[in-house]
Amino acid sequence: MSKIRTPQRILLLKMDHIGDALWAFPAIQALHAGFPDAELDMLCTPYLSEAFRRVPALKNVVEYDASSGWMARWSILKSLRLRSYDSVIVLGPVDKKNHLAFVAGGLRRFGYAYAGNLVHALTSRLFLTHRLPHPADLASRAGEPLPHEVPALLALAAECGADPLADTALFFPTLPEEKAAAVSLLHSLLPKKSSFAALHLCAKSFRHGWTAEAF
Repeated sequence: MSKIRTPQRILLLKMDHIGDALWAFPAIQALHAGFPDAELDMLCTPYLSEAFRRVPALKNVVEYDASSGWMARWSILKSLRLRSYDSVIVLGPVDKKNHLAFVAGGLRRFGYAYAGNLVHALTSRLFLTHRLPHPADLASRAGEPLPHEVPALLALAAECGADPLADTALFFPTLPEEKAAAVSLLHSLLPKKSSFAALHLCAKSFRHGWTAEAF
């Protein structure tokens, strides 16, 4: 597949949950480092907008509410088309939003084509100009452990032309007052503790093994 060359405008799509949004931060940094003069915009669900607005690499963060009326959604997509993006990149992990890349009018549209769903396979061919097999599908077929989404999204950024990052650690920009509030809350709950360990459990985690025995 050919890689994008010196794009002036890049639109990223992330219509997902907050944890999945954090996984995309290293890929955003890789794209910013690879194309420092390009404008990086983000199209995301409303509840992710605050998180993405804290990423300095992103110039514009546009909210897209799939539950709103079609006129409101079309107005947003029409405004994106007017920006004439050189590239639109669907930062998975799912491919149910590939059509937004097409409607937004990107000249080149990058994303993953996932195995096991004929409809998604067909629509990825229709909506994307550059399709990659997801590393999780490749690992599953080879009987290997499933890769984390961070390197998977970095691989997608690399396909777009971004160079590998030396530091791929996850990060989230926090404000001083937020850190102070967290310290105050933890000390009020556990006044005799100076260090903490945290578990972030989602519904899927319980379905996949967070039993009483596992705890």
